[in-house]
Amino acid sequence: VNSGGTLTPTSGSYGSATNFRLQNGSAGNGTVYTLTLTDATTSSCTQTASVSDPGSCAVTCTINAPTVTPTCNDNGTAGDPSDDTFTFTISATGSNTGANYKVDKIAPAPTSTVFASVNYGATSAASAAFPISGGNLTLTLTDNTSATCTRTPVTVTAPPTCSSVAPQADLELTKTSSSPVVRPGDTLTYTLTLVNKGPGTANGVVVRDVLPSGLTFVSATTATGSYSNATGLWTLGNIAPGTYTLTINATVN
Repeated sequence: VNSGGTLTPTSGSYGSATNFRLQNGSAGNGTVYTLTLTDATTSSCTQTASVSDPGSCAVTCTINAPTVTPTCNDNGTAGDPSDDTFTFTISATGSNTGANYKVDKIAPAPTSTVFASVNYGATSAASAAFPISGGNLTLTLTDNTSATCTRTPVTVTAPPTCSSVAPQADLELTKTSSSPVVRPGDTLTYTLTLVNKGPGTANGVVVRDVLPSGLTFVSATTATGSYSNATGLWTLGNIAPGTYTLTINATVN
């Protein structure tokens, strides 16, 4: 055999087929081997034959790029995105693989097994929760039949947060009177002006203004909410950005 090849066995019998085997690694390298057949009795009686490389017959396991679907969770605090988490599902196919594969998280630290077994062609259950603030995950997929058959790195992109921060409201309250000097029997008018400077709606707004002693309540007028002289509470509820007024009339004792 040329090109440093070796045959096993090294001889055969006329009239019967003999299977010869070239050395390990001979297939798949593209070499054309020339065999020289020599009669065992008459060494001058020879014949040559060429053997073409049929190509490698090894079976290679391959895990294809998976489909990864992350899902955000507000962690029960819809107004606080800082604690949002996410889970993910994964689905992968492959060739010359076993029935299933393992999914390991290799970054960020610490490393951990996310799924011990996911069937090829199926979608996994949702993973454990990971903080969105921790960033993307890096995974390694390993065939559960052939430990050398892997796909890495696989990136799981952390989704945007799904909690929203409600815009805050800026409230300003002023109170004026109709006259700085009053006499018994006069009617005194107080005007309370509440301004929501925004940008958000103020929820559950209540203003407390109790008439001082020496005054007798006459009436109160407001276009928003209601006023109770007994408690001194002006109940407005939820108010959008804007200006709100309450007028209280009282008689000087």
